[in-house]
Amino acid sequence: MSSDDRAISSYSADALKNVSVAVFLSPCSGATDTSRGNLVDIALEKGVMCSIGWKEKIYGGEFYSDAWITDFFRQCALGYSVEQAALNADATLKIVNSNPDAMALTRPYRYCGKNDNTSSTCLKAK
Repeated sequence: MSSDDRAISSYSADALKNVSVAVFLSPCSGATDTSRGNLVDIALEKGVMCSIGWKEKIYGGEFYSDAWITDFFRQCALGYSVEQAALNADATLKIVNSNPDAMALTRPYRYCGKNDNTSSTCLKAK
């Protein structure tokens, strides 16, 4: 198996249709490369309902990203939409830590999208 076989871009168009939310919590996962695009859009093309990535580097390492993703999924479990859960996780991170490195995870740096076949509530506030 080559690395190309594992690339998300090699998946069939509906390979990820059972994935509700894909979060690519990694630096530049939402940044668009002129020849390859970005993970967020490619995941949507492969059937993911909602996808989130980051446009820039994520500073602060695991501490901030773990805190954000934990609260994000907690918010989703409480019934909030993907967008509102992300905003709530941003707010929690700002309250817990005002370090500028932690702010790299918040909205201005995030890139989100929804599949055209997905309900518009995917990225709308609750």
